[in-house]
Amino acid sequence: MLETCCTEFGQCAEGLLYEYNKDLVNRQVELKQTAEMAILIYASFAVLGRCSRAYCVGMKHNKQEMNLAALFFYYAKRRIHSIWEEIGSGPDVKGRESMMHEAAVHMVTERSYGVEHPLTRNY
Repeated sequence: MLETCCTEFGQCAEGLLYEYNKDLVNRQVELKQTAEMAILIYASFAVLGRCSRAYCVGMKHNKQEMNLAALFFYYAKRRIHSIWEEIGSGPDVKGRESMMHEAAVHMVTERSYGVEHPLTRNY
């Protein structure tokens, strides 16, 4: 289970390097997603190490800790796989990146959040 996550992470990193080369540093969304994958994999290894020690030493609630670790792995694997699919589907498939860019430009231009309170009167 954790091996597939590491494989997907490697494929994702290689694919991004092949696709963007030196421009990868300007692709903040993809870098954030790749960092999230790395964090989830690191946390999974930490959970695995703790769970393994609890089981080997025979700690009091090691069965519960193993169940919690399995639950964490399940959700981490789902998230890693969804990020992998999202990055692999190509740049800006859903238009999110262009919407985020437009919102950021608006905030910088207006020097504020840029929206008003919904109860504000305009008459």
